[in-house]
Amino acid sequence: MKNTWKVKPIKIRTMKINFNLDSDRDGVKDKFDCRPFNPFLQDSIFKNEDENFVKVILDDYPGNYEGSGEGIWVYLAYGNEDKGVGFLSNQPFNRRAKFGDIVAFISPHKTMRAHIVSILSHSFLDNKFENMTKDDINKAITFYKSKQSLLNREVKKMETSVCAVCGTKDMHLWMTSNEEWKEVVPPNLRGELICKKCFEKMKRGKI
Repeated sequence: MKNTWKVKPIKIRTMKINFNLDSDRDGVKDKFDCRPFNPFLQDSIFKNEDENFVKVILDDYPGNYEGSGEGIWVYLAYGNEDKGVGFLSNQPFNRRAKFGDIVAFISPHKTMRAHIVSILSHSFLDNKFENMTKDDINKAITFYKSKQSLLNREVKKMETSVCAVCGTKDMHLWMTSNEEWKEVVPPNLRGELICKKCFEKMKRGKI
């Protein structure tokens, strides 16, 4: 029996990505954007080289400043890149926060990028940055002032890395996957700093 199917040749297409573009129109070039091709809750915020934007770290777990984290852009409402408050201008991977949230952040030293310490759920009208009002700015500043004691307390954790289990100070930085961290570390310690030695003991069931 003769095959009468008409098979069209497959066309192979190559895609060239220009990371100098801003694909999701959120004001952050693709090469610096944590989600360069995702327009979710991101709008044109006409950033360009605006000094009001700073990049800070959103840690995977609250209070764990030695673990992995995500660099994210913040529109500065008050302060500077070392200590201040602002609005998240990207949609982060971490579900602890979202685009538009108010975040207070601090850095222990000018050579270190600031870490987000506290998050306040917030959104703009129609989820658009250009709808920001003075009331939004005042809300952020009020939130920041209410978190001064927390910021001062958390920055001391950043300055000295102390294991929450054995009390070892100035422990060396080490990394593990989020999955292994959840599997090994008890829920009440997941937001704390734990040295590699204690972590290995937990894996062997000796702690």
